[in-house]
This record gives sequence, structure tokens and C-alpha cells, in this order.
Amino acid sequence: MDPDKYAIEAFEKYFVQAMSDSQYKGDLLENLRKQLTELESKETHYDKLDEEFKAELKEAKETNAEMKRIDLAWKEEKQGLNEELGKLQVAHNILCKINEHFKVKNNLLKSEIGLLETEKKQLELNLCTKGIKKLTLKTKLTHLKTDLNNVTRQMEASDRTRTGGEITRDIC
Repeated sequence: MDPDKYAIEAFEKYFVQAMSDSQYKGDLLENLRKQLTELESKETHYDKLDEEFKAELKEAKETNAEMKRIDLAWKEEKQGLNEELGKLQVAHNILCKINEHFKVKNNLLKSEIGLLETEKKQLELNLCTKGIKKLTLKTKLTHLKTDLNNVTRQMEASDRTRTGGEITRDIC
């Protein structure tokens, strides 16, 4: 065979192969360009997400710092409240003891009042009895005076009839 023909065939093969490689590389390059565009778009999106994340992280750190301040303030407030609660518990215990003391005194006073009321009723009953006795004695005395006056009049009348109208006796 002719060396030129071999060279031409080899060149044709090489050229076809080069064209095929070139087409493949062109397709590959086109595909890579598309992927690059997508990656750039994703990179922009991820940059936005990164910025949002950084902003949220900063906000979270600020919130965390605020929560720490609030927690510290609460601990201080809680300590003060615990101290106040302790004072209130002491005051409550004292008031309970005072209340018990006054309950006992109140019960004693109620007992004394009950005894005094019983004594008062007894005295009232005694006074009523004495009043009745006094009334009875007054009535008897009045009857006795009336009887004495009647007897005195009868004696005077009898003396008048005997002496002719003069009374010779002195009766008190």
C-alpha cells in the first residue's frame, strides 16, 4: 500500500478521533459550564444561608447573654426571696404560737365566763328566792300590822264601852 494512503487514513482516523475527542471535550466543557453556573448559583444561595446563619448565631449569642443576665438576676432575686421567706416562716411560727396562746386564754376565759354565768344565774335565783322571802315577810308584816291594828281597835272599842268613851291604855 501506498504510504501516503496510510498517512491519509491515519490522519483521517486521527482527525475523526480528534474531532470526536473535541466534540466529547466540548460537550464535557459545556456540561462543566452548566455545572459551574449551577454551582455559582448554589454558592450564592449558600452564601445567603451562611449570612443568615451568622445573623441567627449572633442573635442566639445575644439571647444567650441576655438569658445569663436574667438567670443571674433571678438567682439574686431568689436569694432575697428565700431570705424573705425565711423571715416570713419565723413570723408565721411566732404568730402560730401566739395564736395557740390566745386560743388557750380564750378557752380559759370561755370557761370562766361559763362559771360566772352559772354563778350569776345562781345569784339571780338566790335573789329571787330572797325577794320572794322578803316579799313574803313584808306581806306577813303587813298582815301582822293589820291584825295588830284590828286588835288595838277592838281593845280600844272594848275600853270605850267599859270606861264610857275614855281610853286609858297607851299602845305604841
